This record gives sequence, structure tokens and C-alpha cells, in this order.
Amino acid sequence: MADTSTSTLATGIQRVVREVAKRWAAIETVRFTGWTKDWQSLRDLEASEMGRIQRGAPRTEDEDEAIADVVVVPWRTTYILLEVSAEPPRSERIRALARFSGCRTAALCYDLIPVTSSETASPGMTGVFAHYMAALKYFDRVSTISRATAVEYRGWREMLPAAGVPGPDIVPVLLPASVGDSDDAALNAARERLVIGRMPLILVVGSHEPRKNHLAILQAAEILWREGHSFSLSFIGSRSWRGDEYHDRLRQLQDQGRPVESITRASDTLLWAAYRLARFTVFPSLNEGFGLPVAESLAVGTPVITSDFGSTAEIAEDGGAILVDPRDDDDLTSAMRTLLTEEDTLDRLRSEAESRPRTSWDQYSRELWNAMLP
Repeated sequence: MADTSTSTLATGIQRVVREVAKRWAAIETVRFTGWTKDWQSLRDLEASEMGRIQRGAPRTEDEDEAIADVVVVPWRTTYILLEVSAEPPRSERIRALARFSGCRTAALCYDLIPVTSSETASPGMTGVFAHYMAALKYFDRVSTISRATAVEYRGWREMLPAAGVPGPDIVPVLLPASVGDSDDAALNAARERLVIGRMPLILVVGSHEPRKNHLAILQAAEILWREGHSFSLSFIGSRSWRGDEYHDRLRQLQDQGRPVESITRASDTLLWAAYRLARFTVFPSLNEGFGLPVAESLAVGTPVITSDFGSTAEIAEDGGAILVDPRDDDDLTSAMRTLLTEEDTLDRLRSEAESRPRTSWDQYSRELWNAMLP
């Protein structure tokens, strides 16, 4: 839990880790560990670190000095990795643990984007990810967050016998479509913050990185504004690598008076209310392990425009979405135009979204536990 215990960020991965960890914390046999500063040993987490995992609690200035490196030796147990190991030294230790400790090992895996879409990954990430994958090949079991991601990991596993390694079992456990409630106060505060007059709100949720395709959304929005359509556009998501072109284009549109904004830090309260206030959301990602914003939007009955392949198309199987080719700007623009102008289509998609089966983090955490410990 090295990343989530030290960071207050709310990436998709960290959202999953926190939701699972705070439910698993009630299981007596679970022991949460981090790593010593030199990545040499596992250690118990401090109370402040557990607070960050469960609640995203902020760091204090003297926290690092208060950490006592109480070494934990895994023995006749199951080691479960819920995060992606982003540091080669940590991955090397995890690889040794999986290969030589005799413990059972299981990992929650999110995607193979640094391999399958390396051109969209941050500089150096593909090499870092290779170290992580070198550890995973010795694991007993991998649980993926979608069936689409399971297909990718099974393809990777098919290559491992050539290196004399059987590879892990691959078991998909789909993430839930679940969001928090929004009371009247939260909705009113979000409406005052996000909604401009009587303009429909189009919402985009996700970090600003190339594969999220935010430049294409800005292009489509500008075409529609030039056609005379009235709407506001709000992006909610953290800054990320190679986001300069997106931010430059955003500022250009703002300087022209276009009603578009980018919110880099939003509370869950604001995010849940934003989903409910939006006329529709847009998520034309080029590659996703799952696509939480698609599931979250549909969970509150708000239609989505999303990509017509992979995990996002998988989420949309139960209705509520328009699927587009994310590499076709005309297709994306046409879908946004449709949901801005065709009330019958919008109402149909809302009805489909509202009738979708409901899932919860409680249910997901139980299913994941059973998958990790068959």
C-alpha cells in the first residue's frame, strides 16, 4: 500500500484501493503493510497511513519522522497487491517474494496501457511497468477490473511458457457502478458552482492525459458552439503528463468567451452532484482498463458518450450510452449534437441508465476477496 498510504490523490486506482481497503479492514486476518524507505522490507503501516488509505487524510509535516520501520515477514500467508508497483526496486522485491517465499500471491490489475498504448503513457512508464509485469508473472492469481482487461492479461500469460513460467490464473471481477448520495444542499452548491444560467451542462471526468482524448472533446465543443448550440463544458480531473496542449487549447477557448472550465481538485460531494446535474457526460478514451466515470454516470441515470470498444463498450452493454469511434472527430461531434438536440433520444438513454442493474463496493469487495482467496 506504498502509494495510497502516502498520497491524498484520488486517481481511479486509488479510489478502488481505498474503497476495498476500508472494507477489508474489518477482516481480522488482514494486515496492511507498506515498505521501508529503501524498499528492502515490508513494514506495518502507521495509524496516519491507514487513515490516508481509508479516508484520504492529509499528511503532516512530522509524519515521516514518526514512522517506525517494524519489519513484517510474510510466512505461510497470502500476499495481496492492490496497487501498481511504480518503482523498479519495489517490483524487484515483490518478484522475489512471489518467486521464493512460498506464500500465495494475488494481485489486482487495472490495465496494460503502458504496453498496449505506450505512446500515450508518461515518459519512462513502459520500462517501469515492465518491472512490475516481471513480478506478476510469478504470482498465483491476478484479478482484473473488467473482462476486456482479462483478455489482455490472458494474452500476456500465453507468452510466459516460452520463458518456462506458467503465469498466474486470470480472473475478472468487474468494478461496481456506484456513487454517493447527493442531498439538496450538495446539489444546490454544485449547481451554483457549475451551471451557467439555463445552459445544459456537459461533464467530462478524468485526468488530463493524451489517452483520455480531451482535445477531441474541445474540438467537438467548438464546432457545436460555432453552430449556435448553447451549453457549458466542465472537465473534472487531475493534471497529468503531456497535458500542455490541452491546457493551451482550453485557455484559448476561454479567452474567446467559451463557457468551458477545468477543475483539477474536486471533492466527492461535488463530483457526485455534477454527475446528477449534467445533461450527459463524455468519455471517449482511447484505452481504459475499466472507465469508472462511465459506470458512475450511468449509475445516477445520466447518459454517456463513450468509446465503442474495450471495457467502456463492456460497461455500456446494459444501455444508457451512445458508442462512438474515439478517433473519429465527426462521430464524437455528431453524438454530442444528438444529445444536445434530441430530447427523445436523451430520455430513452436516461430510462435505460436508470434501469441498469445496481452494484456496490460492498459487493465488489466480497467478490474480490473470494477471487483472491479461492
